Amino acid sequence: DGHFSFFVGPLLQGLQDEDGDSINTQIPINPQGDRISLLAMVCQWKSMKKQIGWSGQSEAVRMVLAHPKIRINDTMPNGCNAGFFCVKYADAETLRYIIEAGCNLTQKDKNGSSVLKNAVEYANPKILELVLAHVSPMETFPKYDSDCPSRMRVIGYSTAVDSLLSNYLKDYEQSDSGLRIPGPTSWIVLGGPPPVEDVVECLIMLRKEGVKFTWELDKSTNFYFLSVCFGNTRVESSIRKLGDFKKIGLSIFGMWLPPSIKKEIASVHELDESIKENEHKPSECVICSGPYHKPTRLYCGHSFCRECIVEMGKHH
Repeated sequence: DGHFSFFVGPLLQGLQDEDGDSINTQIPINPQGDRISLLAMVCQWKSMKKQIGWSGQSEAVRMVLAHPKIRINDTMPNGCNAGFFCVKYADAETLRYIIEAGCNLTQKDKNGSSVLKNAVEYANPKILELVLAHVSPMETFPKYDSDCPSRMRVIGYSTAVDSLLSNYLKDYEQSDSGLRIPGPTSWIVLGGPPPVEDVVECLIMLRKEGVKFTWELDKSTNFYFLSVCFGNTRVESSIRKLGDFKKIGLSIFGMWLPPSIKKEIASVHELDESIKENEHKPSECVICSGPYHKPTRLYCGHSFCRECIVEMGKHH
């Protein structure tokens, strides 16, 4: 199949060449000559599945990682290693494999950002949890002036929370070809935005780590976001829902939580109640001062040995 030949041929050759370096080949992926390593290619299996029907998943990554000559931290011309692709276009299992193989998640791309920025572009709580075990949640990302011809003039910095929210705040992203597309590239490639429940769970995870909003977006964008969350503004996007905007806005003020967070809170509350109950529960019968024998619990909540409470009742 022509869709696969550009990739599968070099992959098979690399896997079979156990003594050579061909497993680290970087293959061209577009007419502009951009290149990507075979490992980075298999690490974005969700993207390939959506675009060309690729059926390989984490097992293909494991095959490449098992090669004796694989260089796990080879970078592309843009400074990215395989981890940058994995956090957006694979799953937590795949990410765990490349971390165990020694993938450096603190590697910085040509813009000075680590994999954390990619991890909050397509929010996935399980992936973000793994990333935060290796990368500081306080990392900030440079923002560039889109009106500057070179687009290399830094006009500010944003936090992971800012970046996570801005994916929903922006009406459109500008693609490299100049086309206006409804959302980050990963949303388009994967067929839509991540579930709003995952976005909010990642937002809460980052806030628990102390990451703050800086609101360095322009005031009109902030007003737009708030008016959508709490007003009647319509969302000019074909892939984002008004209800999702409102859920994100309400979650910031603790007025809406995804089911997973509610379940976590309920389990913590049950544990607290159990601890409190056990703290006040005596370990021995207060009548005979010995271990319970056939413990009997009265309606008041206190427990006694059955024989002790019977005898006590006879005399009182």
